Amino acid sequence: MLTAAIVVSAVAVVTGGDSGIGFAIAKSLAPAGATTALLARNSNRLDQAVADIREHGCQPRGAVPRPHVRSDYGQLCLPFR
Repeated sequence: MLTAAIVVSAVAVVTGGDSGIGFAIAKSLAPAGATTALLARNSNRLDQAVADIREHGCQPRGAVPRPHVRSDYGQLCLPFR
């Protein structure tokens, strides 16, 4: 079980965050206090996952990075610095 004491001020980057285990992890980390970024390949499912988590008062970020393009991943993390 995650507690706020563990994840407060943490940044969690969750791959596969649009469905399945990735979505479940992101959904549990965000309300516990982690700044959460979801990565996925399907932009429609990702948008829905982000919206679902926002309904609980959290503000996750979502991105569909291009494989093997390192700058895509770096851009995702800039707002967290």
